[in-house]
Amino acid sequence: MRSPSLAAAAALLLTLAGNSFAQSTQPATLKVGDPAPLLTVGKWVKGEPVTKIEPGKIYVLDFWATWCVPCRAAMPHMTELAKKYPDMIVIAQNVWEDDVDMVKPFVDEMGDKLGYRVVLDDLSKPGRGAMADGWLDAAGKTVIPTVIVVGKDSKIAWVGHPMELDPVLEQIAADKFDPKAAATTQAREETLNQQIAAAVKAKDVDAVLAGTKELAALRPSDADSIGVFEFNVLSRNGRPDAARVRADGVARTSKNPQALNTLAWALATQPTPQPADLKIARVAIDRANEIAGNKESDYLDTSARIYALEKDWPKAVAVVEQALRIAESNAKASLQKSLDAYNKQEVPVAE
Repeated sequence: MRSPSLAAAAALLLTLAGNSFAQSTQPATLKVGDPAPLLTVGKWVKGEPVTKIEPGKIYVLDFWATWCVPCRAAMPHMTELAKKYPDMIVIAQNVWEDDVDMVKPFVDEMGDKLGYRVVLDDLSKPGRGAMADGWLDAAGKTVIPTVIVVGKDSKIAWVGHPMELDPVLEQIAADKFDPKAAATTQAREETLNQQIAAAVKAKDVDAVLAGTKELAALRPSDADSIGVFEFNVLSRNGRPDAARVRADGVARTSKNPQALNTLAWALATQPTPQPADLKIARVAIDRANEIAGNKESDYLDTSARIYALEKDWPKAVAVVEQALRIAESNAKASLQKSLDAYNKQEVPVAE
């Protein structure tokens, strides 16, 4: 878990809490309303193979890679959507992979958290892969995870982040989705994000807040994540009181565990967190763990750190041990370092 620096604040617009509300783009040749390209995939790793886009069916392509932390974070949510809409064909399309031999072990380790089809890209021709080139790059997307939805008319219906997908699929399932309206909204969001990023760079806090207010109105489902972003901007630009008020509001009202965890971690990894900060962080992380049923090692890790900052070493040790028991293999080394530090009554440097 990492807390964003001021220099990375603009990048936070892309990856905040694993719940991006914007994505980088390049000029797109594949747009909403265009016919879907050919489904040119490689080896199927999981699930029933799909050979082509067929009229009358809805396809949800989730572009990802094993090295992409936000991709991993979004997969349980995508799994739930696949269960909710069993008539939709949900595919985890691997792209930009450093080592394709890592994909099968990754999928096996994810288990039920990745409960939908998984396929490799077709790397038989020059380029970064047939699906990466013909779909993702063509859609103007330069970051993952990205989801591309194909409607029953075999045309591109939507392009965006998996954590923004819920209302889209709900409307598509009810035959109430308007692709043109969605594309217009997305275009405005992209403009706002460019403006916000420029304001962050210029340290124009008022301009940042004006932009995030409009963005939250366009994307109410992301209001909590945007609130965490606002907290970071305020706290890192000399407005600690306003930052604390914003953090307290998110901590007490949010139902988004990822946003709550990100907020708690940011509060707990400040250079000199104050008692008032730790109090807000405790509210946020306790709510995150309650929502998650104490089954997310990242959230437990954050909770343990807050206990350590409060000098409650026995609880810090107990909670990080709990995190270790349920953590995936790639997270265990970091958690073990924390456990070693807490046993010495030390607070480790945040990674």
